[in-house]
Amino acid sequence: MKVFPAIPFSVDRPALLKKVRLEPESELSSEVLILAEAVEKVARPKALYTVAYVEEKTADSVRIGQVTFTSRVLRVNLEKVGRVFPYICTCGPEIDRAGLAGDDVLKKFCVEALKEMALATARKFLIETLKKSYALGQLASMNPGHSAADVWPIQQQKLLFSLLGDVKDLIGVQLTPSCLMLPTKTISGIFFPTRKDYQACRLCQRQNCPGRTAAYDASFARSYHRE
Repeated sequence: MKVFPAIPFSVDRPALLKKVRLEPESELSSEVLILAEAVEKVARPKALYTVAYVEEKTADSVRIGQVTFTSRVLRVNLEKVGRVFPYICTCGPEIDRAGLAGDDVLKKFCVEALKEMALATARKFLIETLKKSYALGQLASMNPGHSAADVWPIQQQKLLFSLLGDVKDLIGVQLTPSCLMLPTKTISGIFFPTRKDYQACRLCQRQNCPGRTAAYDASFARSYHRE
């Protein structure tokens, strides 16, 4: 297990203002930038990962270490993969603990944006670390609960956590009974080497999804069906 408890985080001010839809010259922008400085001082983005191996495969499942995941898509993605990297990245609990937003609606909105940026920093750091440490090329990730419900059910988050030890103690991430993670800007999944451009959004037909990064692709979805 590799743990990174305090990944360096610097707020990209112009990117933040764009993210919260404020012009640099607006009256509110200075207030937001003061908040960004405060968040920057307390934020400790974190990540952890372990190295695991694909032990057994069936038509719709794959065993990684001692844990069996049921997912046709995961099974197909790992067809030619032997080594994988289960992981969690998070903005860290420190931002919420600081209580910098109070009851101010705008500040709450901006803090969430800053937490997203901290999470993105942790994820980028982990990807770069994995590529450098293991001489990897292109990496893809699958995440429980992302995309359509049958791609990789969110309930299997518990199985993923079982591969990663005492996550709460290591990086302050908790798994709720409904398999959501706290703090909210946290992502978990499995990184794996690939030559295929895998994006979960291309398998999902849900309309008006705010987190969509790619359009649904019927031909891409069919590539995961049984022949």
